Amino acid sequence: MLKLAGACLLLTAPAFASAAATEAPRPAPPADISEPLPYSLRPRPSAPFDRGYGGYDWKAGLVFFSDASGPLPALELWRGGEGADKGVLLYASGIPDPDDDYAFLRGLDVPVKRVYTTVYNQVADASTTYTTDEINRFDTRAIMLSPSVSVPFKEGRNFRLGGLLGLPLARVSYELDAGLDDGSRLRENGEAFGAGVAPGLYAGVAPGAVPGSGLTLDFYLTYTRLWFFAGGRRARDIGRELDELRFGFAAGWRFRTYK
Repeated sequence: MLKLAGACLLLTAPAFASAAATEAPRPAPPADISEPLPYSLRPRPSAPFDRGYGGYDWKAGLVFFSDASGPLPALELWRGGEGADKGVLLYASGIPDPDDDYAFLRGLDVPVKRVYTTVYNQVADASTTYTTDEINRFDTRAIMLSPSVSVPFKEGRNFRLGGLLGLPLARVSYELDAGLDDGSRLRENGEAFGAGVAPGLYAGVAPGAVPGSGLTLDFYLTYTRLWFFAGGRRARDIGRELDELRFGFAAGWRFRTYK
């Protein structure tokens, strides 16, 4: 009986070994030929980039300021970081823009001539006086580059609120062609350079936020104070028109660059 059992074991052992060899799992494919996951499926990175608001490395957008007179918006580019965002606001939209060029230039001690013309209407038996300012050309341009830091006060999945501190650099230029009170004609141009501070607040939302990318809407309230250290006196006086409280609305896109 023992000999028969031993013979049975010897006969079945190769069968078990063959079955085990057949069921062995296949080796995993080499890592260099595996396809990377798309961004939408990759795991969120650790700090400092896994920050509320959906998380982002970069954010770029367009900013529309309340005092911009030209058609071009300002540009913004922010770099996410631990504890604070570092970024740049580029303000280039044809400011300042005086409401009344005559009053503005007279305030700069430019005696621009104003001509009064009276027209009599016989039908209405009334006179109408028209004024004409002898300003043939008065163009102003301003570019402000403001390296900034934003410090979040409160952040959530789809919103953020915080403070801003910018150190703006500005260039202001102008071209003037006008007739003066003494009958002469003034043609001149100039420029000035300055620097200052720009504290403020911001609030932002990210509708439909997804990890790593998405649309952002931000609102800025900043106060700019500049000191001009180079350039002509008249250009510096024009540049002081940039010292004011301004409101801005920004639409941008946040995205990640991690691999």
